[in-house]
Amino acid sequence: MKIKFYGLITSAMKTKQPEKSLELLKEIEKSVGSEALKDARAFITGSGGTNIGRHIGAKFVQEVNAVSLAVEKFYPKTLSVIELGGQDAKIIVFKEDPETGKKKKIPSMNDKCAGGTGAVIDKINAKLKIPSEELCNMGYVGKRLHPVAGKCGVFAETDINGLQKSVFPLMN
Repeated sequence: MKIKFYGLITSAMKTKQPEKSLELLKEIEKSVGSEALKDARAFITGSGGTNIGRHIGAKFVQEVNAVSLAVEKFYPKTLSVIELGGQDAKIIVFKEDPETGKKKKIPSMNDKCAGGTGAVIDKINAKLKIPSEELCNMGYVGKRLHPVAGKCGVFAETDINGLQKSVFPLMN
């Protein structure tokens, strides 16, 4: 029997990667049984993936490759993907090669600055004292938007600090 299980450990889990990995593995074993896992293979990605993978026998896969493989398998008609990580942003464009007819992957990665990524969003969310479960459901339609630097986490945080003091002084 082949088993497919895809887990996600995110920065919203407050970076308790080893604990959350163990919790996820226990859930998998509970749901399918230890006998079904006898010939299972594990793959891991992301920051911390190499260290955790070493302890559980998982093979490390670079994030862009992991995202590309998953999208190609489960969403083959996808033209592009934008994935925001904890410290970087990845953009992958899938384009058909006119000569071969095969899909080409054109990856781009912003790893020089964390603006707009999970870590920055988490930090700003904490600063604004908005519970993360509320943040996911907040919309901006019909609300005034304030400019915040999108390419650099330090600049974004500086903009948020300024807005807190001038526009939202009661939130300090």
